[in-house]
Amino acid sequence: MLKCGDCGNHIHTTCLGGEVKTDDGKWFCSMCENKEMKEQKNRVTISEKRANSLGGKSKRNWDSMATASVPMTKLRDAIDPHHFGKIKGIKVGTRWKYRVYVSASGIHRPPVSGIAGQNKVGAQSIVLSGGYEDDVDYGDWFIYTGAGGRELREGNRRTAPQSCNQRLEKTNLALARNCPKLKIKKGKPKIVCPTKKCKGKDLCDECEEICMTGKPVRVVRGAPKKNKKDHPFSPPEGFRYDGIYRVCNVWKDKGQSKFYVYRYLLRRDDDEPAPWTEEGKKLIKKYGLEEMCLPEGATGTPQSAKGKKKKSKKKEEKEEKEEEEASDSSESEASYLLELIEKDVAHKSLWDDVLKIADTKERNRPKFLNALMDAFKCIICHDLPIDPVKLPCGCSYLSCKTCAVLGLRNGEGKCFTCKKFNDVDELKVHKELWDILVEVVPSLHKY
Repeated sequence: MLKCGDCGNHIHTTCLGGEVKTDDGKWFCSMCENKEMKEQKNRVTISEKRANSLGGKSKRNWDSMATASVPMTKLRDAIDPHHFGKIKGIKVGTRWKYRVYVSASGIHRPPVSGIAGQNKVGAQSIVLSGGYEDDVDYGDWFIYTGAGGRELREGNRRTAPQSCNQRLEKTNLALARNCPKLKIKKGKPKIVCPTKKCKGKDLCDECEEICMTGKPVRVVRGAPKKNKKDHPFSPPEGFRYDGIYRVCNVWKDKGQSKFYVYRYLLRRDDDEPAPWTEEGKKLIKKYGLEEMCLPEGATGTPQSAKGKKKKSKKKEEKEEKEEEEASDSSESEASYLLELIEKDVAHKSLWDDVLKIADTKERNRPKFLNALMDAFKCIICHDLPIDPVKLPCGCSYLSCKTCAVLGLRNGEGKCFTCKKFNDVDELKVHKELWDILVEVVPSLHKY
């Protein structure tokens, strides 16, 4: 009798008939042999599919795909996820076509959630897109509704009507931590006025001044899907960065759906003008922020919209004129930036590397900003250098002047790499490089 090396069943040799084939001294019955053959075929087909997907080029049509499938970029990897306040290189009025590209820029990291934050730290950013019926938007200030209280599990839905009360936990607690009125006693959060003059949604003058010193919140407004006329401060399409706001008040209130929700009063506190003002619109045109960030290969027009009616000739002529004016301004800015780069002879090799990756016409694009960051980042703070300097010892790396001074004082004047002595008074700012960095990222001039 023979015993199967897999299942352990026995069979007579006479029942098999003919010669018996073995594999390294082991014999397998017909059932186990067929099973192994099927597993080998499955392994081959899976490996072939994987090789094709990894080795071949992507043939995706971004116009026909869902917005959640847009590829991520490496820009947000250089930004601390717990960073509060402005992000260098991203101006007020910058727009993105897809929500995933907002996440990739680092302005608002979660691709779906409306609040980005941690319940023990605070909230870094929020997205206001008219998803909650209790939201009230007046531009410079608005009332934001907290998260939760909705049944989203059925059918993997993104939004649903309010079905239960909200709780002051997770991201709701994170956004409340940005308000100085929040006090935690014995592990329980409570909203208490420091002057004890106001309660609930009421806000006294003294309390408002104190609350404007809380942690900043980056606000991104999204285009509402319905009733766009009722949202004059929202962009007509995509998502737009609107600057820094402060959480002035937090209270619990009964919403339109008769369930309790947490509401947050936020006021704008940003030096840059709002994008819906005349000054803000002028800056958007100046910096070429009218175009939205799109993934490679996307045209911005979905396949379902390609069969719609054509625009009138007057509208087409107006759009062509506006495009020509925008292209003329962008070309003049690009030529001016090239003139500044030619003056910076000391860093010619670094600028050649940057221009190989991206052109000066893409000065406001993540591609150019990434190349700029890789070439000229400070060796100490790993950010674009403010008042860039090089040490007198001759080492090639760049650093901020303040970073270099602090580093030399802590290291008794020794270089960070060659350990040679350097005098702090001999540090000289590279004015040509600093002029270029301020031209590309104007917000650096404030530091």
